[in-house]
Amino acid sequence: MSATSAVGDIGASFYFAPATLDTGKRYGLGGLRFYVAGRGGLLGIVAADVAYSAFGFFEPDFFRMLWDSALERISAPRAARLFTECAHDHGRAHFATVIEASSQASLPRRRS
Repeated sequence: MSATSAVGDIGASFYFAPATLDTGKRYGLGGLRFYVAGRGGLLGIVAADVAYSAFGFFEPDFFRMLWDSALERISAPRAARLFTECAHDHGRAHFATVIEASSQASLPRRRS
């Protein structure tokens, strides 16, 4: 498995996890709209074309429709905060042992 594939799989594991989807639904967003607004919302209040530049793999008109309709329901900064909270929660739930092991690892000390 390539690193690109692994990173994509890790991202997808939280983008469309039931808890993430449920958060989007609470704000009137389906999974794809929440993904677009949450990830693109990190750019702030920007036009669809600006947000699209951070994605690039959607058909442009389809992306504009997702972005504009999502922002009719929730602000970009709010979507970004919620999406980030979902990422944190998912990471703690699924990767805590990896994080714990890496924080306990002994790293070589730099000599002066």
